[in-house]
Amino acid sequence: MDIPEPDAAEATLGRRERNKRRVKERIYSCAMELFTEKGYEHTSVDEIAEAADVARGTFFNHYQRKEDLITAWEGRRRKHLLKNWEHLAMPRRDDLRTTLNCLMDILLP
Repeated sequence: MDIPEPDAAEATLGRRERNKRRVKERIYSCAMELFTEKGYEHTSVDEIAEAADVARGTFFNHYQRKEDLITAWEGRRRKHLLKNWEHLAMPRRDDLRTTLNCLMDILLP
């Protein structure tokens, strides 16, 4: 499971807040792994909580609904796309295959 390195802003947070962020990230990461393996519809909140080694209530402290994980995923993908879009050397517009390959490199890091 990949847990991002703390940035400068996070380093100034207290232990409690850092721990909350780590737990939320662990829940998110485990959920994404389960969604990939089993599919969204076939993954329960209980399975996510079990995989993240947290109580069901802890899951709901961080995400109100299972759907909120998809919203979080979409936000991360959008941020990643926008961050990398400017650095992309786009090919000529008439080369559709190359353009699509460049976009896939951004979307699937």
